[in-house]
Amino acid sequence: MTERLEHAIESRAHTIKRRKHARYPTPLPVKLEILTPSGKHILNLVTSNVCAGGALCDTDRIFPIGAEVKVSLIVQSEGVKKQTGARTLIKVNGRVARCGPEGMAIRFSKDYTIQKIIDPEWQL
Repeated sequence: MTERLEHAIESRAHTIKRRKHARYPTPLPVKLEILTPSGKHILNLVTSNVCAGGALCDTDRIFPIGAEVKVSLIVQSEGVKKQTGARTLIKVNGRVARCGPEGMAIRFSKDYTIQKIIDPEWQL
């Protein structure tokens, strides 16, 4: 193994150790409204993983680090659906944390709303 590859693996392991929140490999439909100097960009994507502090979204698009993002996630839990007959919409603001080959990482703010979606035809 090359020295450069060993360094990359050690660096990634260190990053994972300092995370505050457990990550869950959960593909969820997500709508992003990204505000950049060139305007507002709307993307309908799928998450690769989600945690209490953010999400990694599958995309090859590149946006400026720190760009404001409005995030809308649909959680389709069978448990919630059985209890309420609804899906759950989570809306949260955030910022682009990084973009790269693995996707775009969004860091969530502390403010969020959770709503029930009763209409089975409703989409992001």
